[in-house]
Amino acid sequence: MRVKQAIGLCLVLSTMCATAIARDAERLTPAQAAYAAAASSQLIPGSDIEYGYHPHIVTIADLDKASGPQIVYLQTAFNTGSTSDATNSLIVMTRLRKGDKRGVDPVPKNAKATEAYYRDVRRSGYADDAGTHIPGEVSTLQVSGDRIEVGFLSKKDSPTCKRSKETDAGRKATTHCPPPGWHTWVYAWTPGKLKRVACLDGARAQVRCNPAHETGL
Repeated sequence: MRVKQAIGLCLVLSTMCATAIARDAERLTPAQAAYAAAASSQLIPGSDIEYGYHPHIVTIADLDKASGPQIVYLQTAFNTGSTSDATNSLIVMTRLRKGDKRGVDPVPKNAKATEAYYRDVRRSGYADDAGTHIPGEVSTLQVSGDRIEVGFLSKKDSPTCKRSKETDAGRKATTHCPPPGWHTWVYAWTPGKLKRVACLDGARAQVRCNPAHETGL
């Protein structure tokens, strides 16, 4: 999915995205953040089962008060029925620095075919830095100071968290999905890493975080 298409979808799905791409702005705007998230998402090639990766919710943060604004977004995709968890990723983007390898294809032989996509990434000035999987339907993504709060609904039967998988011995229950219901997970970001630091239940009471439920990317 090209950047313009992804931004168009982002606009439909999230009121947090803006309607135009601003160039040479003195500060990061919602439109620029949406562009950057879409540019990064289009780098994923996709398959017959999962394709059309795009940003669903996009917001701007200043998580460390030092390295400039970051972009925080939820990345999703169209999924036709994968046997594994559908993409539902919380991602933090940081500014590209001079010579930043995230702005070029890591496989030289692919460079000609992917140059247009990476040109969009370089134009945005941002690239993905850290991410983690969210095992439910996200309803809210908020930044408070240096913390990222993600509110989501975990379901008994959900494409974003499969509660069983096929093995040679038949279907087997998985252990990485949180109990059905509303959850809020709180994350702290440091360069290259997202760490879950608190878990709240549907009544926003703090509960113990189960390490088995955090699968990363």
